[in-house]
Amino acid sequence: MDMLEMSCSPPEMRDAAEQLTEELLPQKSKSVYLKSYETFKHWCVSKGAGGISENVLLAYFNEYANDKKASTLWAHYSMLKATIKLKENIDISKFFKLIGYLKRQNKNYIPRKSSDIHIAFLLVHDYFQISIFSFVS
Repeated sequence: MDMLEMSCSPPEMRDAAEQLTEELLPQKSKSVYLKSYETFKHWCVSKGAGGISENVLLAYFNEYANDKKASTLWAHYSMLKATIKLKENIDISKFFKLIGYLKRQNKNYIPRKSSDIHIAFLLVHDYFQISIFSFVS
């Protein structure tokens, strides 16, 4: 909440608004969203970042991306985007350098197709059927 909102609202309204704001995060994954945000905030403190800016987020994702797949980076970005918007009232979807960086991470990423997973499942399934058949016979 910004200073104008705080000065115009009585304390009980501010508390109700903060509680409702927390409920805007997806209920099933709220703890994951908050953990992602807390990890980012701890990183900011450890690096001495005074606030949230595009440069801070670029540095964070550069460190975070070391061994992560592009899909993981986008999921983490999405969680941070939602929590930062709710808690800090900063819209990181307008950070175009950050989005460009994340898109560049997609460059060499080859997603695993569900058909590959299905074929692997069928091979394992057939192997166990043959093994069970041999064991029973």
